[in-house]
Amino acid sequence: MSFDIKEAFARAGRKTKELIYTTPIEVAIGAVLVGSLLSVGSYQVQKGNEGKIEIAFSEIGKTMQEYERAGKPVPPLTRFQGKNSDYTMQFFEASNTSFETDGSNRTFARELEFRMDPSFRVHRQIPAYASELPGAATDALGSLDKLLQAQQELPSVVAAFSAAWSEKHEDVTKTVYDTTCDSDGKNCVTTSREVYDYSIHKYWYDRAQGERASQALGAFLERHPNLNIDERLILATKTDPENEYAIEKSFKEALGGKIPTPLQALQIANTWATGSNFTHFMPEVTGNHGGLMGSRGVWNQAKNSADAYYRYTTYSSTDSGPAEYQVSKRVEAQANAVNSAAHKITDGIRFAGQQAPRLAALAKEFIDVTLDKKPGNPDKIRSEMMSLARKIYQSNYENGLDVQPFKWAVVLLFAGIGLLTGGLAGKGVDSVLNKHRRRGFPVGDLLEANTWKRLFRTKGGLKSIFTAEAPPPETAENT
Repeated sequence: MSFDIKEAFARAGRKTKELIYTTPIEVAIGAVLVGSLLSVGSYQVQKGNEGKIEIAFSEIGKTMQEYERAGKPVPPLTRFQGKNSDYTMQFFEASNTSFETDGSNRTFARELEFRMDPSFRVHRQIPAYASELPGAATDALGSLDKLLQAQQELPSVVAAFSAAWSEKHEDVTKTVYDTTCDSDGKNCVTTSREVYDYSIHKYWYDRAQGERASQALGAFLERHPNLNIDERLILATKTDPENEYAIEKSFKEALGGKIPTPLQALQIANTWATGSNFTHFMPEVTGNHGGLMGSRGVWNQAKNSADAYYRYTTYSSTDSGPAEYQVSKRVEAQANAVNSAAHKITDGIRFAGQQAPRLAALAKEFIDVTLDKKPGNPDKIRSEMMSLARKIYQSNYENGLDVQPFKWAVVLLFAGIGLLTGGLAGKGVDSVLNKHRRRGFPVGDLLEANTWKRLFRTKGGLKSIFTAEAPPPETAENT
């Protein structure tokens, strides 16, 4: 049996026309088409942002010189935070500079080599930072000993309050019957559905656990009457021209192409301090610790007045619980907040101290593989190195500079918008086809080429098709 290509194509065409007309496939086609276009377009835009990492150096060198002239040591937190920020900026600046040319591995490797090879030394280089930061991190954590000690005890306080109460919430539904009939009130069909009616809330209080929670909180507050850290980060008072130039280049879009004023440059340079986790989360630590101090007496009263069991109904699935329960949960939340905020400060410092040498090792490996042709995958090493540099920075400066200008969230957002827009457009096309079908167009006639030409050559173009009125019904007079 011979295979007729022409007939095969014709058959495929007929099937395609039938699929388009008899199913809502236009919705899927529109969603995929527009979603793909927008996602690819937004990806390309984000790809172009890779070389636009925000750069600013801390000017910690000037601060250290001033303290040395005064015969005083630089405070440990200032020394660590300033140096750690500048260390990661070495990698971000090298990446930006490489993208100004071609963004290739070779160009990037040369930029890193300039920041590692002692023969090129102008400023402090990557190996020096890598060797200093572990010790600087240890000293900084020493300044935060109050937080480290509190972190050891807070989980047991949280666990004690959590164990004091148990609860259960049950949503009760009722059956509703719906009856639908045709226009003549006949051929009725009755269906049922479950709808929300009310909720039963139950709470059990363990008095022994409540007492243990009170003791745990009291002991913690006696050992830690305050969690204030006396040390403050020392801000830079001026910026040098090279730093100002780095800020001007990397903040070009943010500043509208204008040269930053001395005040703007100084504010951006001091982001290592103003945007640090220490600056941002210490108020949460001290504020919630103060809340615990105030809640201690309130809980001591609530633990004695609480009943062993509560049961009541409401017309809401959510419930705040008995007053004593609310006090317990507030204390639990405050203790959790202190612990979480303290970890935000200390964990980043510990991570940076541990990973600083590894980051320098990755830079050396990347240079060896890229420039000296040693075995290895330069793309993989580069990705791991930049990812680690970002983690070190972001784990210490959550409110710092934008070191991740490539935003996957934006790509996904535009993909979602494209899917929705394309789906709606496809639904519109499907509605047009269905509208003409209701007017009595035979499927075959509608899909014939002359019918398509007649539709799209209508006066007013496509707009007339979407807005056309249905033709008058046939009568004996016009048949």
